[in-house]
Amino acid sequence: MEGRKIVGWNVRKLRAAKGLTLEDLAARAETEPSHLAKLERGQINATVDLLDRLTKQLGAKLADLTVEPKPGETPPAPLKAGRRPRKQPTAAKHPFAPTEPPTRRDGSRGTDPTHTRRNK
Repeated sequence: MEGRKIVGWNVRKLRAAKGLTLEDLAARAETEPSHLAKLERGQINATVDLLDRLTKQLGAKLADLTVEPKPGETPPAPLKAGRRPRKQPTAAKHPFAPTEPPTRRDGSRGTDPTHTRRNK
């Protein structure tokens, strides 16, 4: 087995054992979930810096990522399929959304249909 695949295998095994999603571990290790997914599949090389951040979040040693799986060992089981359910939107609106129409200099709210914009 290639070195990249061994590292990816062990990252996934440790992540699954901790019950972390790709998104959770990626956020904690300050990387992108897609980057972490490619690492777990053995498609990319990881920097020592990234491996160090991952091992800290997984509570493992750097050497734990280089342990070759035993012959016939099954791959780590994936976590529950699908995405987590979305949180229900609250009554609060977007923080920058105006709550009422803006006030003009003349004190009106801009709802006067006879008001037209002057071209300058």
